[in-house]
Amino acid sequence: MPFNPSGDVSEAILDAYFNTYKKPAKFAFVVDTSGSMGGDRETNLKSVINNLLSGQISKYANIRDREEVVVIPFNERPYDSAKFDNKHVSQLNQYVQNLRMDGGTAMFDSVASAMIELAKDKQVNGDKYRYSVIVFTDGASNQGATSNDFQQWYKEQGFEKGAIRVFAISFGDADMNQLNQLTSITGG
Repeated sequence: MPFNPSGDVSEAILDAYFNTYKKPAKFAFVVDTSGSMGGDRETNLKSVINNLLSGQISKYANIRDREEVVVIPFNERPYDSAKFDNKHVSQLNQYVQNLRMDGGTAMFDSVASAMIELAKDKQVNGDKYRYSVIVFTDGASNQGATSNDFQQWYKEQGFEKGAIRVFAISFGDADMNQLNQLTSITGG
């Protein structure tokens, strides 16, 4: 964009790009609600999500028109997903703020569940969205599938690397090996 001395013009162009022209995203927030995420980690997790959803991190880092978020809380297993669009950000935030921490950590099963849900959506919507999974965790999966199990499952599913990328936001003493394996295999 050539230099324009008017901030209003630049803002209007960016707003149009993000809300009209850019391919919308469909995210899956896979939220660790295990017992190890209690206390300060729970406070930090909920604060990060609140700041992200309210635009406090950046006015450009928020849910845009035509975008959707699927939230999948998990502890020993993934729970049913809840879906929100950009018109229901306050409900999404309230949903996350009401989550309670308890139990073990089945991170790989939960990420696989999110990927299956997004892959089904992609079959219906084709190339309409950019798909991503963002896992919020202390990154110490101790139940269900292992990292090796997930890698084998991923290969068996025939996912194209980068088609549904997984990103990780770690809290506390995360097992960075597990998170790095999870994100690198998917192109995240």
